[in-house]
Order: sequence, then structure tokens, then C-alpha cells
Amino acid sequence: MAILSIDIGLGTADYLLFERGKKPENFIKLILPSPTNYFSKKIKECSGDLTVGGYTIGGGFVNRALKNYLKSYNVILSKTAARTVSDNLDEVLDDGFKVVEDIVNPDIFFCEIDKKKLDFIEEISNTNIYKILVAAQDHGYEEGKSDRVVRINFLKEFLAEGLLNAKFEAQDDIPNNFTRWNSLKNQLEDLGINKYAISDTSVVAALGASYVSRGFPCITVDVGNGHTFIALIDKDFKISAFIEHHTSMLNKDKIDNYIKMLCNYDVSHEDVYNDGGHGAHIYFKIPGIELNNIPVLVTGPRRSELFDFGENITFASPLGDVMITGNVGLLMQQSLL
Repeated sequence: MAILSIDIGLGTADYLLFERGKKPENFIKLILPSPTNYFSKKIKECSGDLTVGGYTIGGGFVNRALKNYLKSYNVILSKTAARTVSDNLDEVLDDGFKVVEDIVNPDIFFCEIDKKKLDFIEEISNTNIYKILVAAQDHGYEEGKSDRVVRINFLKEFLAEGLLNAKFEAQDDIPNNFTRWNSLKNQLEDLGINKYAISDTSVVAALGASYVSRGFPCITVDVGNGHTFIALIDKDFKISAFIEHHTSMLNKDKIDNYIKMLCNYDVSHEDVYNDGGHGAHIYFKIPGIELNNIPVLVTGPRRSELFDFGENITFASPLGDVMITGNVGLLMQQSLL
């Protein structure tokens, strides 16, 4: 039985193929440019008026590339592709884009689940993929509200039952205002895939980092290209408290202070939000914990910018590779690791 996990970040999309009976060291893995990274480069290669169709994908690089392209040429977006730029289509129109219902044979077709890659993985592994697990970040959208507020309110509910349960299986409804996750659901089902699960990149990174913990409670820190997620995790992978911030707004002193505040339970949502981050939440307090007595497990592609290895700081590399931390978390949610 083969189960493919895909962790879609800002910089890379990381693939890990679980095959029952194989040692994890022999699992096939691919570290590829993220869809937003790939499509931004494709846009830069174009000239003349541009049509973009397909699905809603993660923004970031591709949004900047589209807006820069708009300075020289017309850009026509289908409604679903336009939501990559903003869930509020009026804002997309105000930016100068043209938005239409759909586009047949567009110059660029947005997607995050690429059938060619799935076929390639099945071919080189000589197996059939039974189930696909996908992680991506979605801020969510509510008119008149900051997407930071929408996301933190969602995370508070999403993580209430612990990291292992923070996922959507195929039969689960995803809130309509989370357009990227719904887009992933649509992409999978449009390919005829009916066995899948969808989760959040920060969630599965925290879970994957805790895989190497020598005990609980522990603190995990995922220093991603875009966001940093700090979690205080108790036994059974229940979250005691968490912080989510923008990586570019942090430095070594600031993140060290946030970890201390989290461990002491003296951090508030307002502290983080007013500092430009998404926010923080405390579910329950673990009595008697001290920072110097619990492991701090750091993962993510930008961890070396904010941390030095040593003392109680461990650079977590589950299954020997930091880049598949989220994939390990996805597999843990399915009780496969």
C-alpha cells in the first residue's frame, strides 16, 4: 500500500511516498519548487497579454509576479485563479486585472496537485497510490476582517482536539471561506481521487518535529519561509499553547523571548497580533514546566537564521531530513508512523 504525502510551502513542495513494508530510509522523496514559485517564474517568461485559468493556489511569489506583469500587459484571470490574488474579487479588479467566469486553454493553468507528478511517482515506484495527504496554509477570508484574525480564530478550534485530529478527511466539510483548502479538495476530486486528507502546514510541521522528541512536554518551532509556528505540546500530541508569527519580522532575541513567554504562559493574542503576527492562544497550562528542562525542537528551512544548535535546542530532522518534517506529520495523523 502506497500513501503519498505532499507538504506545500512557500518555497518548496515536498513529496514523501510511504510504502508499507519498506524502511523509512527507502521511501521515495522529492523536494520541488512550490507551485507559487514555479508559476511566478513561468509568468516572468511570458510576453504580451496573459490569460490565467485553473484553480485557486497559494499566493506569495505568484501574486507579485502577476502584479508586476500587469505594469506592461493586460492580465485576464478566471474567477478561481483570481482568488489566488485575493478572495475579494473587487480588490482584484481594483488592482487592474480583468476577471471572467472561466478561460478555455489559458496561457497558464494554476494547480497545486499535478497529475504528471503523480503519474511520475507511480511509475518510478512501480506502485499505485492508495491515498494522498496534502498540507498547505490557508488564512481564510471573512469580509471586513483581517485574515490574521480569521486564521487564528480557526486555528483555536482546529487544534482544540490536538495535532493528530487537526485534518480534513475526504468526507469532511471544509469551511467555505477557506478557498485554498477547498480548491485542493476540488483538484483531488477532479482527478478522480476520493481517498485523501488535507491539513495545515504549521500543524503538520509541529507534529513532525515532535516525532523526534525524547519526551513530553516539548516545544516545537517551525521556522518557515513565510511563517513561524511555536507550539507547547503535551502528551498525546495535545497543544497546550501556540504562537504564529511572520518569519521576516522575527530575530533571535525576539523568538527567544516568545518561547520564554509561551513556556511561562504570559503571552497573549494581543502581544503577538500587535507585533504584526497572527496571534497566540492558550488551551491549558501544564504545571511545573521550566524551559531549561524540556526539549526545544526546531525545524523549517529558515531555522538557522533564528537559532543556534546547542543546550536544549535540537534541530529536528525526522527520518533524517528537515525538509520532510511536514510529511512525517501528515503520516502521523494517519497512524502510519
